[in-house]
Amino acid sequence: MSPVCPLFAIWWSSLLLTDLHFPGLSTSFLMVDVSNVTCSRVHLVEGGGTFNSSRWSVSICQPSNIVCSAVVTMGAATTTMTVDLSVLSSELSVEGALDDQCMSTQFSLERCNLNVKVNKIGTAPKVTLFEVMKPVIKKFIEEQAEKLLCYGQLPTLGEKFVKSTVRPEKPSPANDDCAMALNSSAVLRGVSNAVNNIPLVRGAKLTAQIPANTTFRFNATLVDGMVVNVYDDGELSPAVRSLLTMIKDALKALSYDSFLGNVTQMLSAFNMTTAMANVPDAFSIYVDMSLRGLWCDEPQGLHCTIPCSDAVSLQNLRTVGLGDWDKVINNNADELVLPRVVDFLNSALASNCSSAEDRQPLPLLTPVETRDVPPMEAWIPATVLSIIIFVCGITWSVRCHRRNPALLTDGSPISLRRALLEDGALLTVSLVAAVLLLWSNTTTAATLVFGGEVDLLSFCLKETTSTLSHAGLGFFAVIVFFFSGVYPYIKLFCILLCTLILQKPRHVVMQIVDHSNKFSFIDTFAMVAMAGGLDIHGVADVRVRIGFYLFLLATVLTIIAGNYAIYAWRHNTSVRNVQCDGKVDRVAPDTEPLGGGDD
Repeated sequence: MSPVCPLFAIWWSSLLLTDLHFPGLSTSFLMVDVSNVTCSRVHLVEGGGTFNSSRWSVSICQPSNIVCSAVVTMGAATTTMTVDLSVLSSELSVEGALDDQCMSTQFSLERCNLNVKVNKIGTAPKVTLFEVMKPVIKKFIEEQAEKLLCYGQLPTLGEKFVKSTVRPEKPSPANDDCAMALNSSAVLRGVSNAVNNIPLVRGAKLTAQIPANTTFRFNATLVDGMVVNVYDDGELSPAVRSLLTMIKDALKALSYDSFLGNVTQMLSAFNMTTAMANVPDAFSIYVDMSLRGLWCDEPQGLHCTIPCSDAVSLQNLRTVGLGDWDKVINNNADELVLPRVVDFLNSALASNCSSAEDRQPLPLLTPVETRDVPPMEAWIPATVLSIIIFVCGITWSVRCHRRNPALLTDGSPISLRRALLEDGALLTVSLVAAVLLLWSNTTTAATLVFGGEVDLLSFCLKETTSTLSHAGLGFFAVIVFFFSGVYPYIKLFCILLCTLILQKPRHVVMQIVDHSNKFSFIDTFAMVAMAGGLDIHGVADVRVRIGFYLFLLATVLTIIAGNYAIYAWRHNTSVRNVQCDGKVDRVAPDTEPLGGGDD
């Protein structure tokens, strides 16, 4: 046995296959032509098969049931004949010689033993000739099936197989009128980019291309080959269960996890005892998926729809690097496997549409809205209110200075210019910080960009609190909203209240503000940590937007305003000991300002 060619083995206790079509299988003997063979039921009981580099063998140990039909022509008479037969203990094995690409160069029959019993023969439409010949046909099948298969069909098929080549790929379907090309949709470009940037997953490298306007090509390359037990002791192996779990999690994120449940149920219904594969060298498998009638409502292609019926088609299921199995798969998978998968996908997609709908959203990703500029109804009132507060603050400062000016250490009043500069600076920094906080709270701080094209998640105050609330975490939503959206404004209000209005920069409230400044960057640290944790280069990138930088700047300005109010505002003046109305308020020893006493 060549050490570099694939090995597949399977043993089953019960294997049920239905609706198998063999359009290329036809034969002739005597005056009878048989074509378009279809097997509606193949129930194999207790058997197995081994397929290695030099020998392919299949055995059936217990009576099994096969129901097949074919178009039978005898002279001018044509009918569809259905044969229900039992396959008794049988064995088939063939040998061959391979080249360095694991392709067969020679075919020989090693052993062939076929025992069948015909249970029933039916014809449609009924033709007198065939009805009369049913007993003859029954006897002929039971007595001649082994000869026909072992000495007629198998050698012929083997010779054809050795000489056969891989069929060329089918062209991509044409695009519908007014439908968009797939590469014009940001969502689909994002899917392609993300798949191409996924790192190796269990030795598999995934890629995606858009080779035509209607077609995606998904490719998986197992760079180190594959050694896997699909079934072990009658159960799906842990590796396969783990893979199915990963796929289920991905489908669940798209709300299509029901797909995998049906696939898992189908695999379990095979009742296999053991199934294993050993492919020593790298190989690839790819398939083309086409979307019909893609419509998008904007040039970027972020919100797209597809028809509710027959939107998806699959073709060109191909393998590269499996030797003879490339011929088997590439020449037959499109007819035997893909039609079932397509029907399954389209029926699942159609279930999301009501009877009154003919289109549905593309079931991939839902882009989120982002905003870098606050809505007009927020920033215009904020700007007007800031101007009003600034004017009122300056007016109050002039009035307070004229009524009871702060005194220097020599007893002389401070100048009006100093009072206006200090109060104006404090007002300016505080109001700018408030406006920047409003800007950051009403815009997007960061986004999780899928495949470099689609904003999949947004991080902002509104989005975070809404997500927590909808998740049933109302308490945490309130906490986040208060400390990120309310408390910063309360802190700025307290700074202006204790300085400009109360003229008490060392008030206990100001001390609380000073102590809380050390927690001001918690939001920033949380955002940086979250960005690092969510970022997967090329797949899902975290992009920090201007809203985050404005929030960071507003936080710094708030700290500056607080420190200035506590330690520098009206420094070396009587305000540190005397209120604006002139009443003395002696400072107790345990209420000394954090910045030290008066100079």
